[in-house]
Amino acid sequence: MNHRTFIWIAPLLLAPLTVRATAQQSLFQSASGDSAIYLRNTGGALSYNLASDAARFDMLWDRGNQSAFGGGVGGTVKNGGGAIINKSAPATGAFGEGGWMWRFKEENKDKIVTCIHEAQKQKPDGSVQPGQGDIKSCHESNAQLVMFQFHYGRTQFYNLSNSTPPVPAPTKLDFDEFRGTVAANFLRNYGWGDTRYGIAYVTGTSNNLADLTQDTYQAQVTTTTTTGESLLNPSSESVYVGAYKTHIAQEINADVVLQPNKLVNEFALDLMLRSDMGGGPGVRYASPGIGVYFFAKGKPVVPVCGLAYSYRAGNNQLAITAGWTFGGANQTEK
Repeated sequence: MNHRTFIWIAPLLLAPLTVRATAQQSLFQSASGDSAIYLRNTGGALSYNLASDAARFDMLWDRGNQSAFGGGVGGTVKNGGGAIINKSAPATGAFGEGGWMWRFKEENKDKIVTCIHEAQKQKPDGSVQPGQGDIKSCHESNAQLVMFQFHYGRTQFYNLSNSTPPVPAPTKLDFDEFRGTVAANFLRNYGWGDTRYGIAYVTGTSNNLADLTQDTYQAQVTTTTTTGESLLNPSSESVYVGAYKTHIAQEINADVVLQPNKLVNEFALDLMLRSDMGGGPGVRYASPGIGVYFFAKGKPVVPVCGLAYSYRAGNNQLAITAGWTFGGANQTEK
C-alpha cells in the first residue's frame, strides 16, 4: 500500500469507531503542521494543511470523566500545494499518533457560585430563562487541560548534496520520526469574548528538510531499441538540495487565540510561536506567526478553515488549513 492510499483508507477503517469521539488536533496550525491548541469537543475530524501537504483524521474517546484517550493517522501527498505556497514541501510519508488528555475543572469558586446563581434564575412562571439552566457548564466554562502524545512517522525522499556541475546522483533516504509531546491548554471566558492559551513541548528525532530547497533532478537514461537505435529518455525526480542533517528536536510551541463575541464567535485571531532549540547553528530557529480562522455557524469551537503567516530563518511561510468535523460539536465547550 502506498502512502497516498494509506491517507484515504485509514479514515474509512476508523470511521465506525467515532461514537462519542472527539478530535484531538485542531486547525490552528502553522506551515509545518504544528499546533499547541487541542480541542476536545469537536467530534471526529478530517483536516488538510495545504502548506504541509498533510491530510489527517483525528478522534478522541471520552471516558465519561475528566480524562480521554485519542489518536490520529495521516500523511503527506507528493507534489502538492506546499511547493507552490512555500519554497519547499514536506517529503511523502505517513504517520500515526496516540495520546491521553486530562481536563481540570474551573478553580475560581466565586465565579462558579455566580454562574450557578445565574443558571438557576427563573421566570415568574417558574420556567428557566433562555440560555440558562446548564449548571454543569459553570464548572467548565473556564477549562484547563493537559495532554500527552506520542507520534511516529516515516518519510521517504531524495537528497542532492549540491547542484554544482557535475551534479551527483541523488541519494534516496528514509527517515523515521519518533516524537513525544506534552501540552497544556487554558480556556478563559470574558465579557468581550473567549481566549485560548496553548503551550507544547515536543522532543524527538527531526531533520532540516524545511530549510532545504526543493528542486527537480533530471537523469539522462539511454535505452536501445530492437533496431539498435539509441534513445535518450530524461527521467525526473523531486529532490531536496543541500546538506541534509538530523537532530534531536527540543521544540517549544505556543498559541494565543482571541475569539470576540461581536463577531458571533465565528472568527478567531491566533498569535503563534514555533521554535526548535535542538540541533546546532543553522538548525535552531524561532518562528513567530499570526493566523485568522473561521468557524461553523452556531459552533464556535469548530474551526473550518484558516490562513496563517509565519516567519522562519529569513523565509515567509503561509499555511492554508481546512477541515470537516462531526459527531459531537456543540455551541459551547462542555
